[in-house]
Amino acid sequence: MREAIADFVRVVAMRPGDSVLVPGYICSAVLEPFQKMGIKILFYPVDETLAPDARAIRELLVQKPRAILIVHYFGFPARAEAVIQECRENGLWIIEDCAHTLPMQDKTVIGQQGDLTIYSLAKLLPVPDGAMVVVNNPNLVWFESPTRMNRRLVLVNLMWQAANTLEVKLGTSLRTRLRDKQSASRMITAMREPSTPVKPPASNGSAPAYHRFKMSSVAHWINGEIDLASVTRQRRENYRRLAVALKSVKGAKPIFGEREPPGAPLGFPILVDNREAVRLKLIAAGVDPRPIWSALPAQVPVDGFADARAVAAHNIVLPVHQDLTPAKLAYVVSALDRAIVTSR
Repeated sequence: MREAIADFVRVVAMRPGDSVLVPGYICSAVLEPFQKMGIKILFYPVDETLAPDARAIRELLVQKPRAILIVHYFGFPARAEAVIQECRENGLWIIEDCAHTLPMQDKTVIGQQGDLTIYSLAKLLPVPDGAMVVVNNPNLVWFESPTRMNRRLVLVNLMWQAANTLEVKLGTSLRTRLRDKQSASRMITAMREPSTPVKPPASNGSAPAYHRFKMSSVAHWINGEIDLASVTRQRRENYRRLAVALKSVKGAKPIFGEREPPGAPLGFPILVDNREAVRLKLIAAGVDPRPIWSALPAQVPVDGFADARAVAAHNIVLPVHQDLTPAKLAYVVSALDRAIVTSR
């Protein structure tokens, strides 16, 4: 994801000092390439359903940003058609972040409105690395694929994916406990960092070089063996099962209400009170209730981002992994119900 964003900055000839519109509900990894390449980030708010705030974006357009990042959170369309149209009329490049879903055969639903779309395969598939960039604008001439592989990243992620497969079969999440240990979390993050540093912006105002790695042969092979249509169907079916079962759980509010994901969802995001207490009880029950972006990046302004902060503070994402059985999904719901009741 970071390398794809860095490539985009170079392809469209953005210079240090140029600006980009980015939603306030975001992870720091997305911001990193912009910051390292000297691009100013203008944050825009999203509402409680994670739709972009059109009025706020309109006000930010006076600062002449070069591009806007639209995030389709958890695999749900951002409902940003009007925003994209207005930004396009103002000459902005449109980046669609589809890291929370998979490429779809139905190209009219999601990921086709921007100039390019970025997918992060490892978030939903058992691959150790790899992202996919789909260039929708024929005027964008993309770089040739890189030739180097980040072997360290592949090794760490292979172990992480193996742990995920084991957890699904055993019905308990060891990685969640590991992530809660700050020292272990920092170690894993450091191991995943690229070994090639990014140089600061050049004195002539040009964007600096950024590390580029190719997708590993292991990931290519695994991806070739996976039936994406089958994975998408199973994840959607698991989402539907949870949607029905959660109607009986008081205190769990689905972020997207009655909506269904058009493609493969990352997970089933809900909002709960006493999130940390509920989360710890779920971990103790062997469920991985990983919150997504549990705090906004420090650069996000305080004023005007109350909805994004509320989602960050209260979200839990229930698993919809394609290997989960109806019985395991029922257990997740039962464990959630007990966790909420005993956390009040």
